[in-house]
Amino acid sequence: MATHIWCILCMDVITDQQTNLVSYINCLERVQTTELPFPLLPCWMGTLWTRNGEASEALQFKIVLVSPKGKKKVVFQSDEITLDKQNTRVNVHLTGQPIEEEGTHYFQIHQKGPKRWKKVAQIPFPVALSEAPDSTD
Repeated sequence: MATHIWCILCMDVITDQQTNLVSYINCLERVQTTELPFPLLPCWMGTLWTRNGEASEALQFKIVLVSPKGKKKVVFQSDEITLDKQNTRVNVHLTGQPIEEEGTHYFQIHQKGPKRWKKVAQIPFPVALSEAPDSTD
């Protein structure tokens, strides 16, 4: 079974065409908003996976958004991916996920195993509510 190495949530991903090096731009650690609910701006979840051994391996994973109250929503589920290189990056574009409450949300990565899905990573994503700036100043 493939192994999850890391994941990162960011606003943009740039891959250099000559070197294949990747830059993850404007990493998201938290968000502050003046009203709830709001749609999360389009963003990217960058992931890196490695295979175990020399043979190609199959990978299937999903991204689950968990609210502070524990409500879970699958926001992405991959088709089966063949890992034919030792390390494989998979960048997922996430669009307009509704954020309905304040507090720490979690983006979880679940990998499909032989019998069940297994959580392999979790990124905390705090959402804070703030007052709108006074427009009369």
